[in-house]
Amino acid sequence: MKTRTLPHAPAWCAMMLAAMCCMLSCEKDDAVQQNSPLTIATIPVSDTLSGMITENTLLTARRDWRIKGIVYVMNEATLEIDSGAVIGMVHGEEETYPASGIVVFRGAKIIAKGDSANPIVFRITDSLLYRPDAWNGIIVLGKAPSARPEISISHQPWIRAGMGYGGASPDDSSGVLQHIRFERNAIRMPAGNRFESGIHLISTGSRTRVENIEMIIKKRRPLN
Repeated sequence: MKTRTLPHAPAWCAMMLAAMCCMLSCEKDDAVQQNSPLTIATIPVSDTLSGMITENTLLTARRDWRIKGIVYVMNEATLEIDSGAVIGMVHGEEETYPASGIVVFRGAKIIAKGDSANPIVFRITDSLLYRPDAWNGIIVLGKAPSARPEISISHQPWIRAGMGYGGASPDDSSGVLQHIRFERNAIRMPAGNRFESGIHLISTGSRTRVENIEMIIKKRRPLN
């Protein structure tokens, strides 16, 4: 009786299995790429930020940063800050009165995700920010409807064109502020000024996340 065997059967099976695995792997990679579009962010060359941020920007924890005056995040850009980053706040020379902080325009985002072991620290490093008329902080302007009467910000000397807020998107997201330690002065601003130093969320939507914000009040001397 003659018998016939399939030549190199183990090798043939192995080739088929490898091809199937490759096809499945490619399909999975394609799905991941479709669901998670690549976001490109620029790390600034200078350690000091001032003026306008109009493209996606990343502040890493490997360097100490400074905000000089008011920094405006606009043009639907995203400012991302790594956990553990330390950001010093100094006044801007061109400002009418000493001020330092971040203003996130409607449509732009701030993603500042610290953690319990490595919070993001905003720290005053300029004695002029302890004047009674000084301001330092973060303002986020969102697209959600406002239940309160409109707050006028037009009298602030650092107002820029396009700083509107509110809209018809109650579930809008202006980003994440998580595990942030904000060291600031304790001096109240003059009567009639609606913006005390600190963090202000104005018409931000329900998908804006704010968690574990720590305020440390310092009075007499700048922090070093």
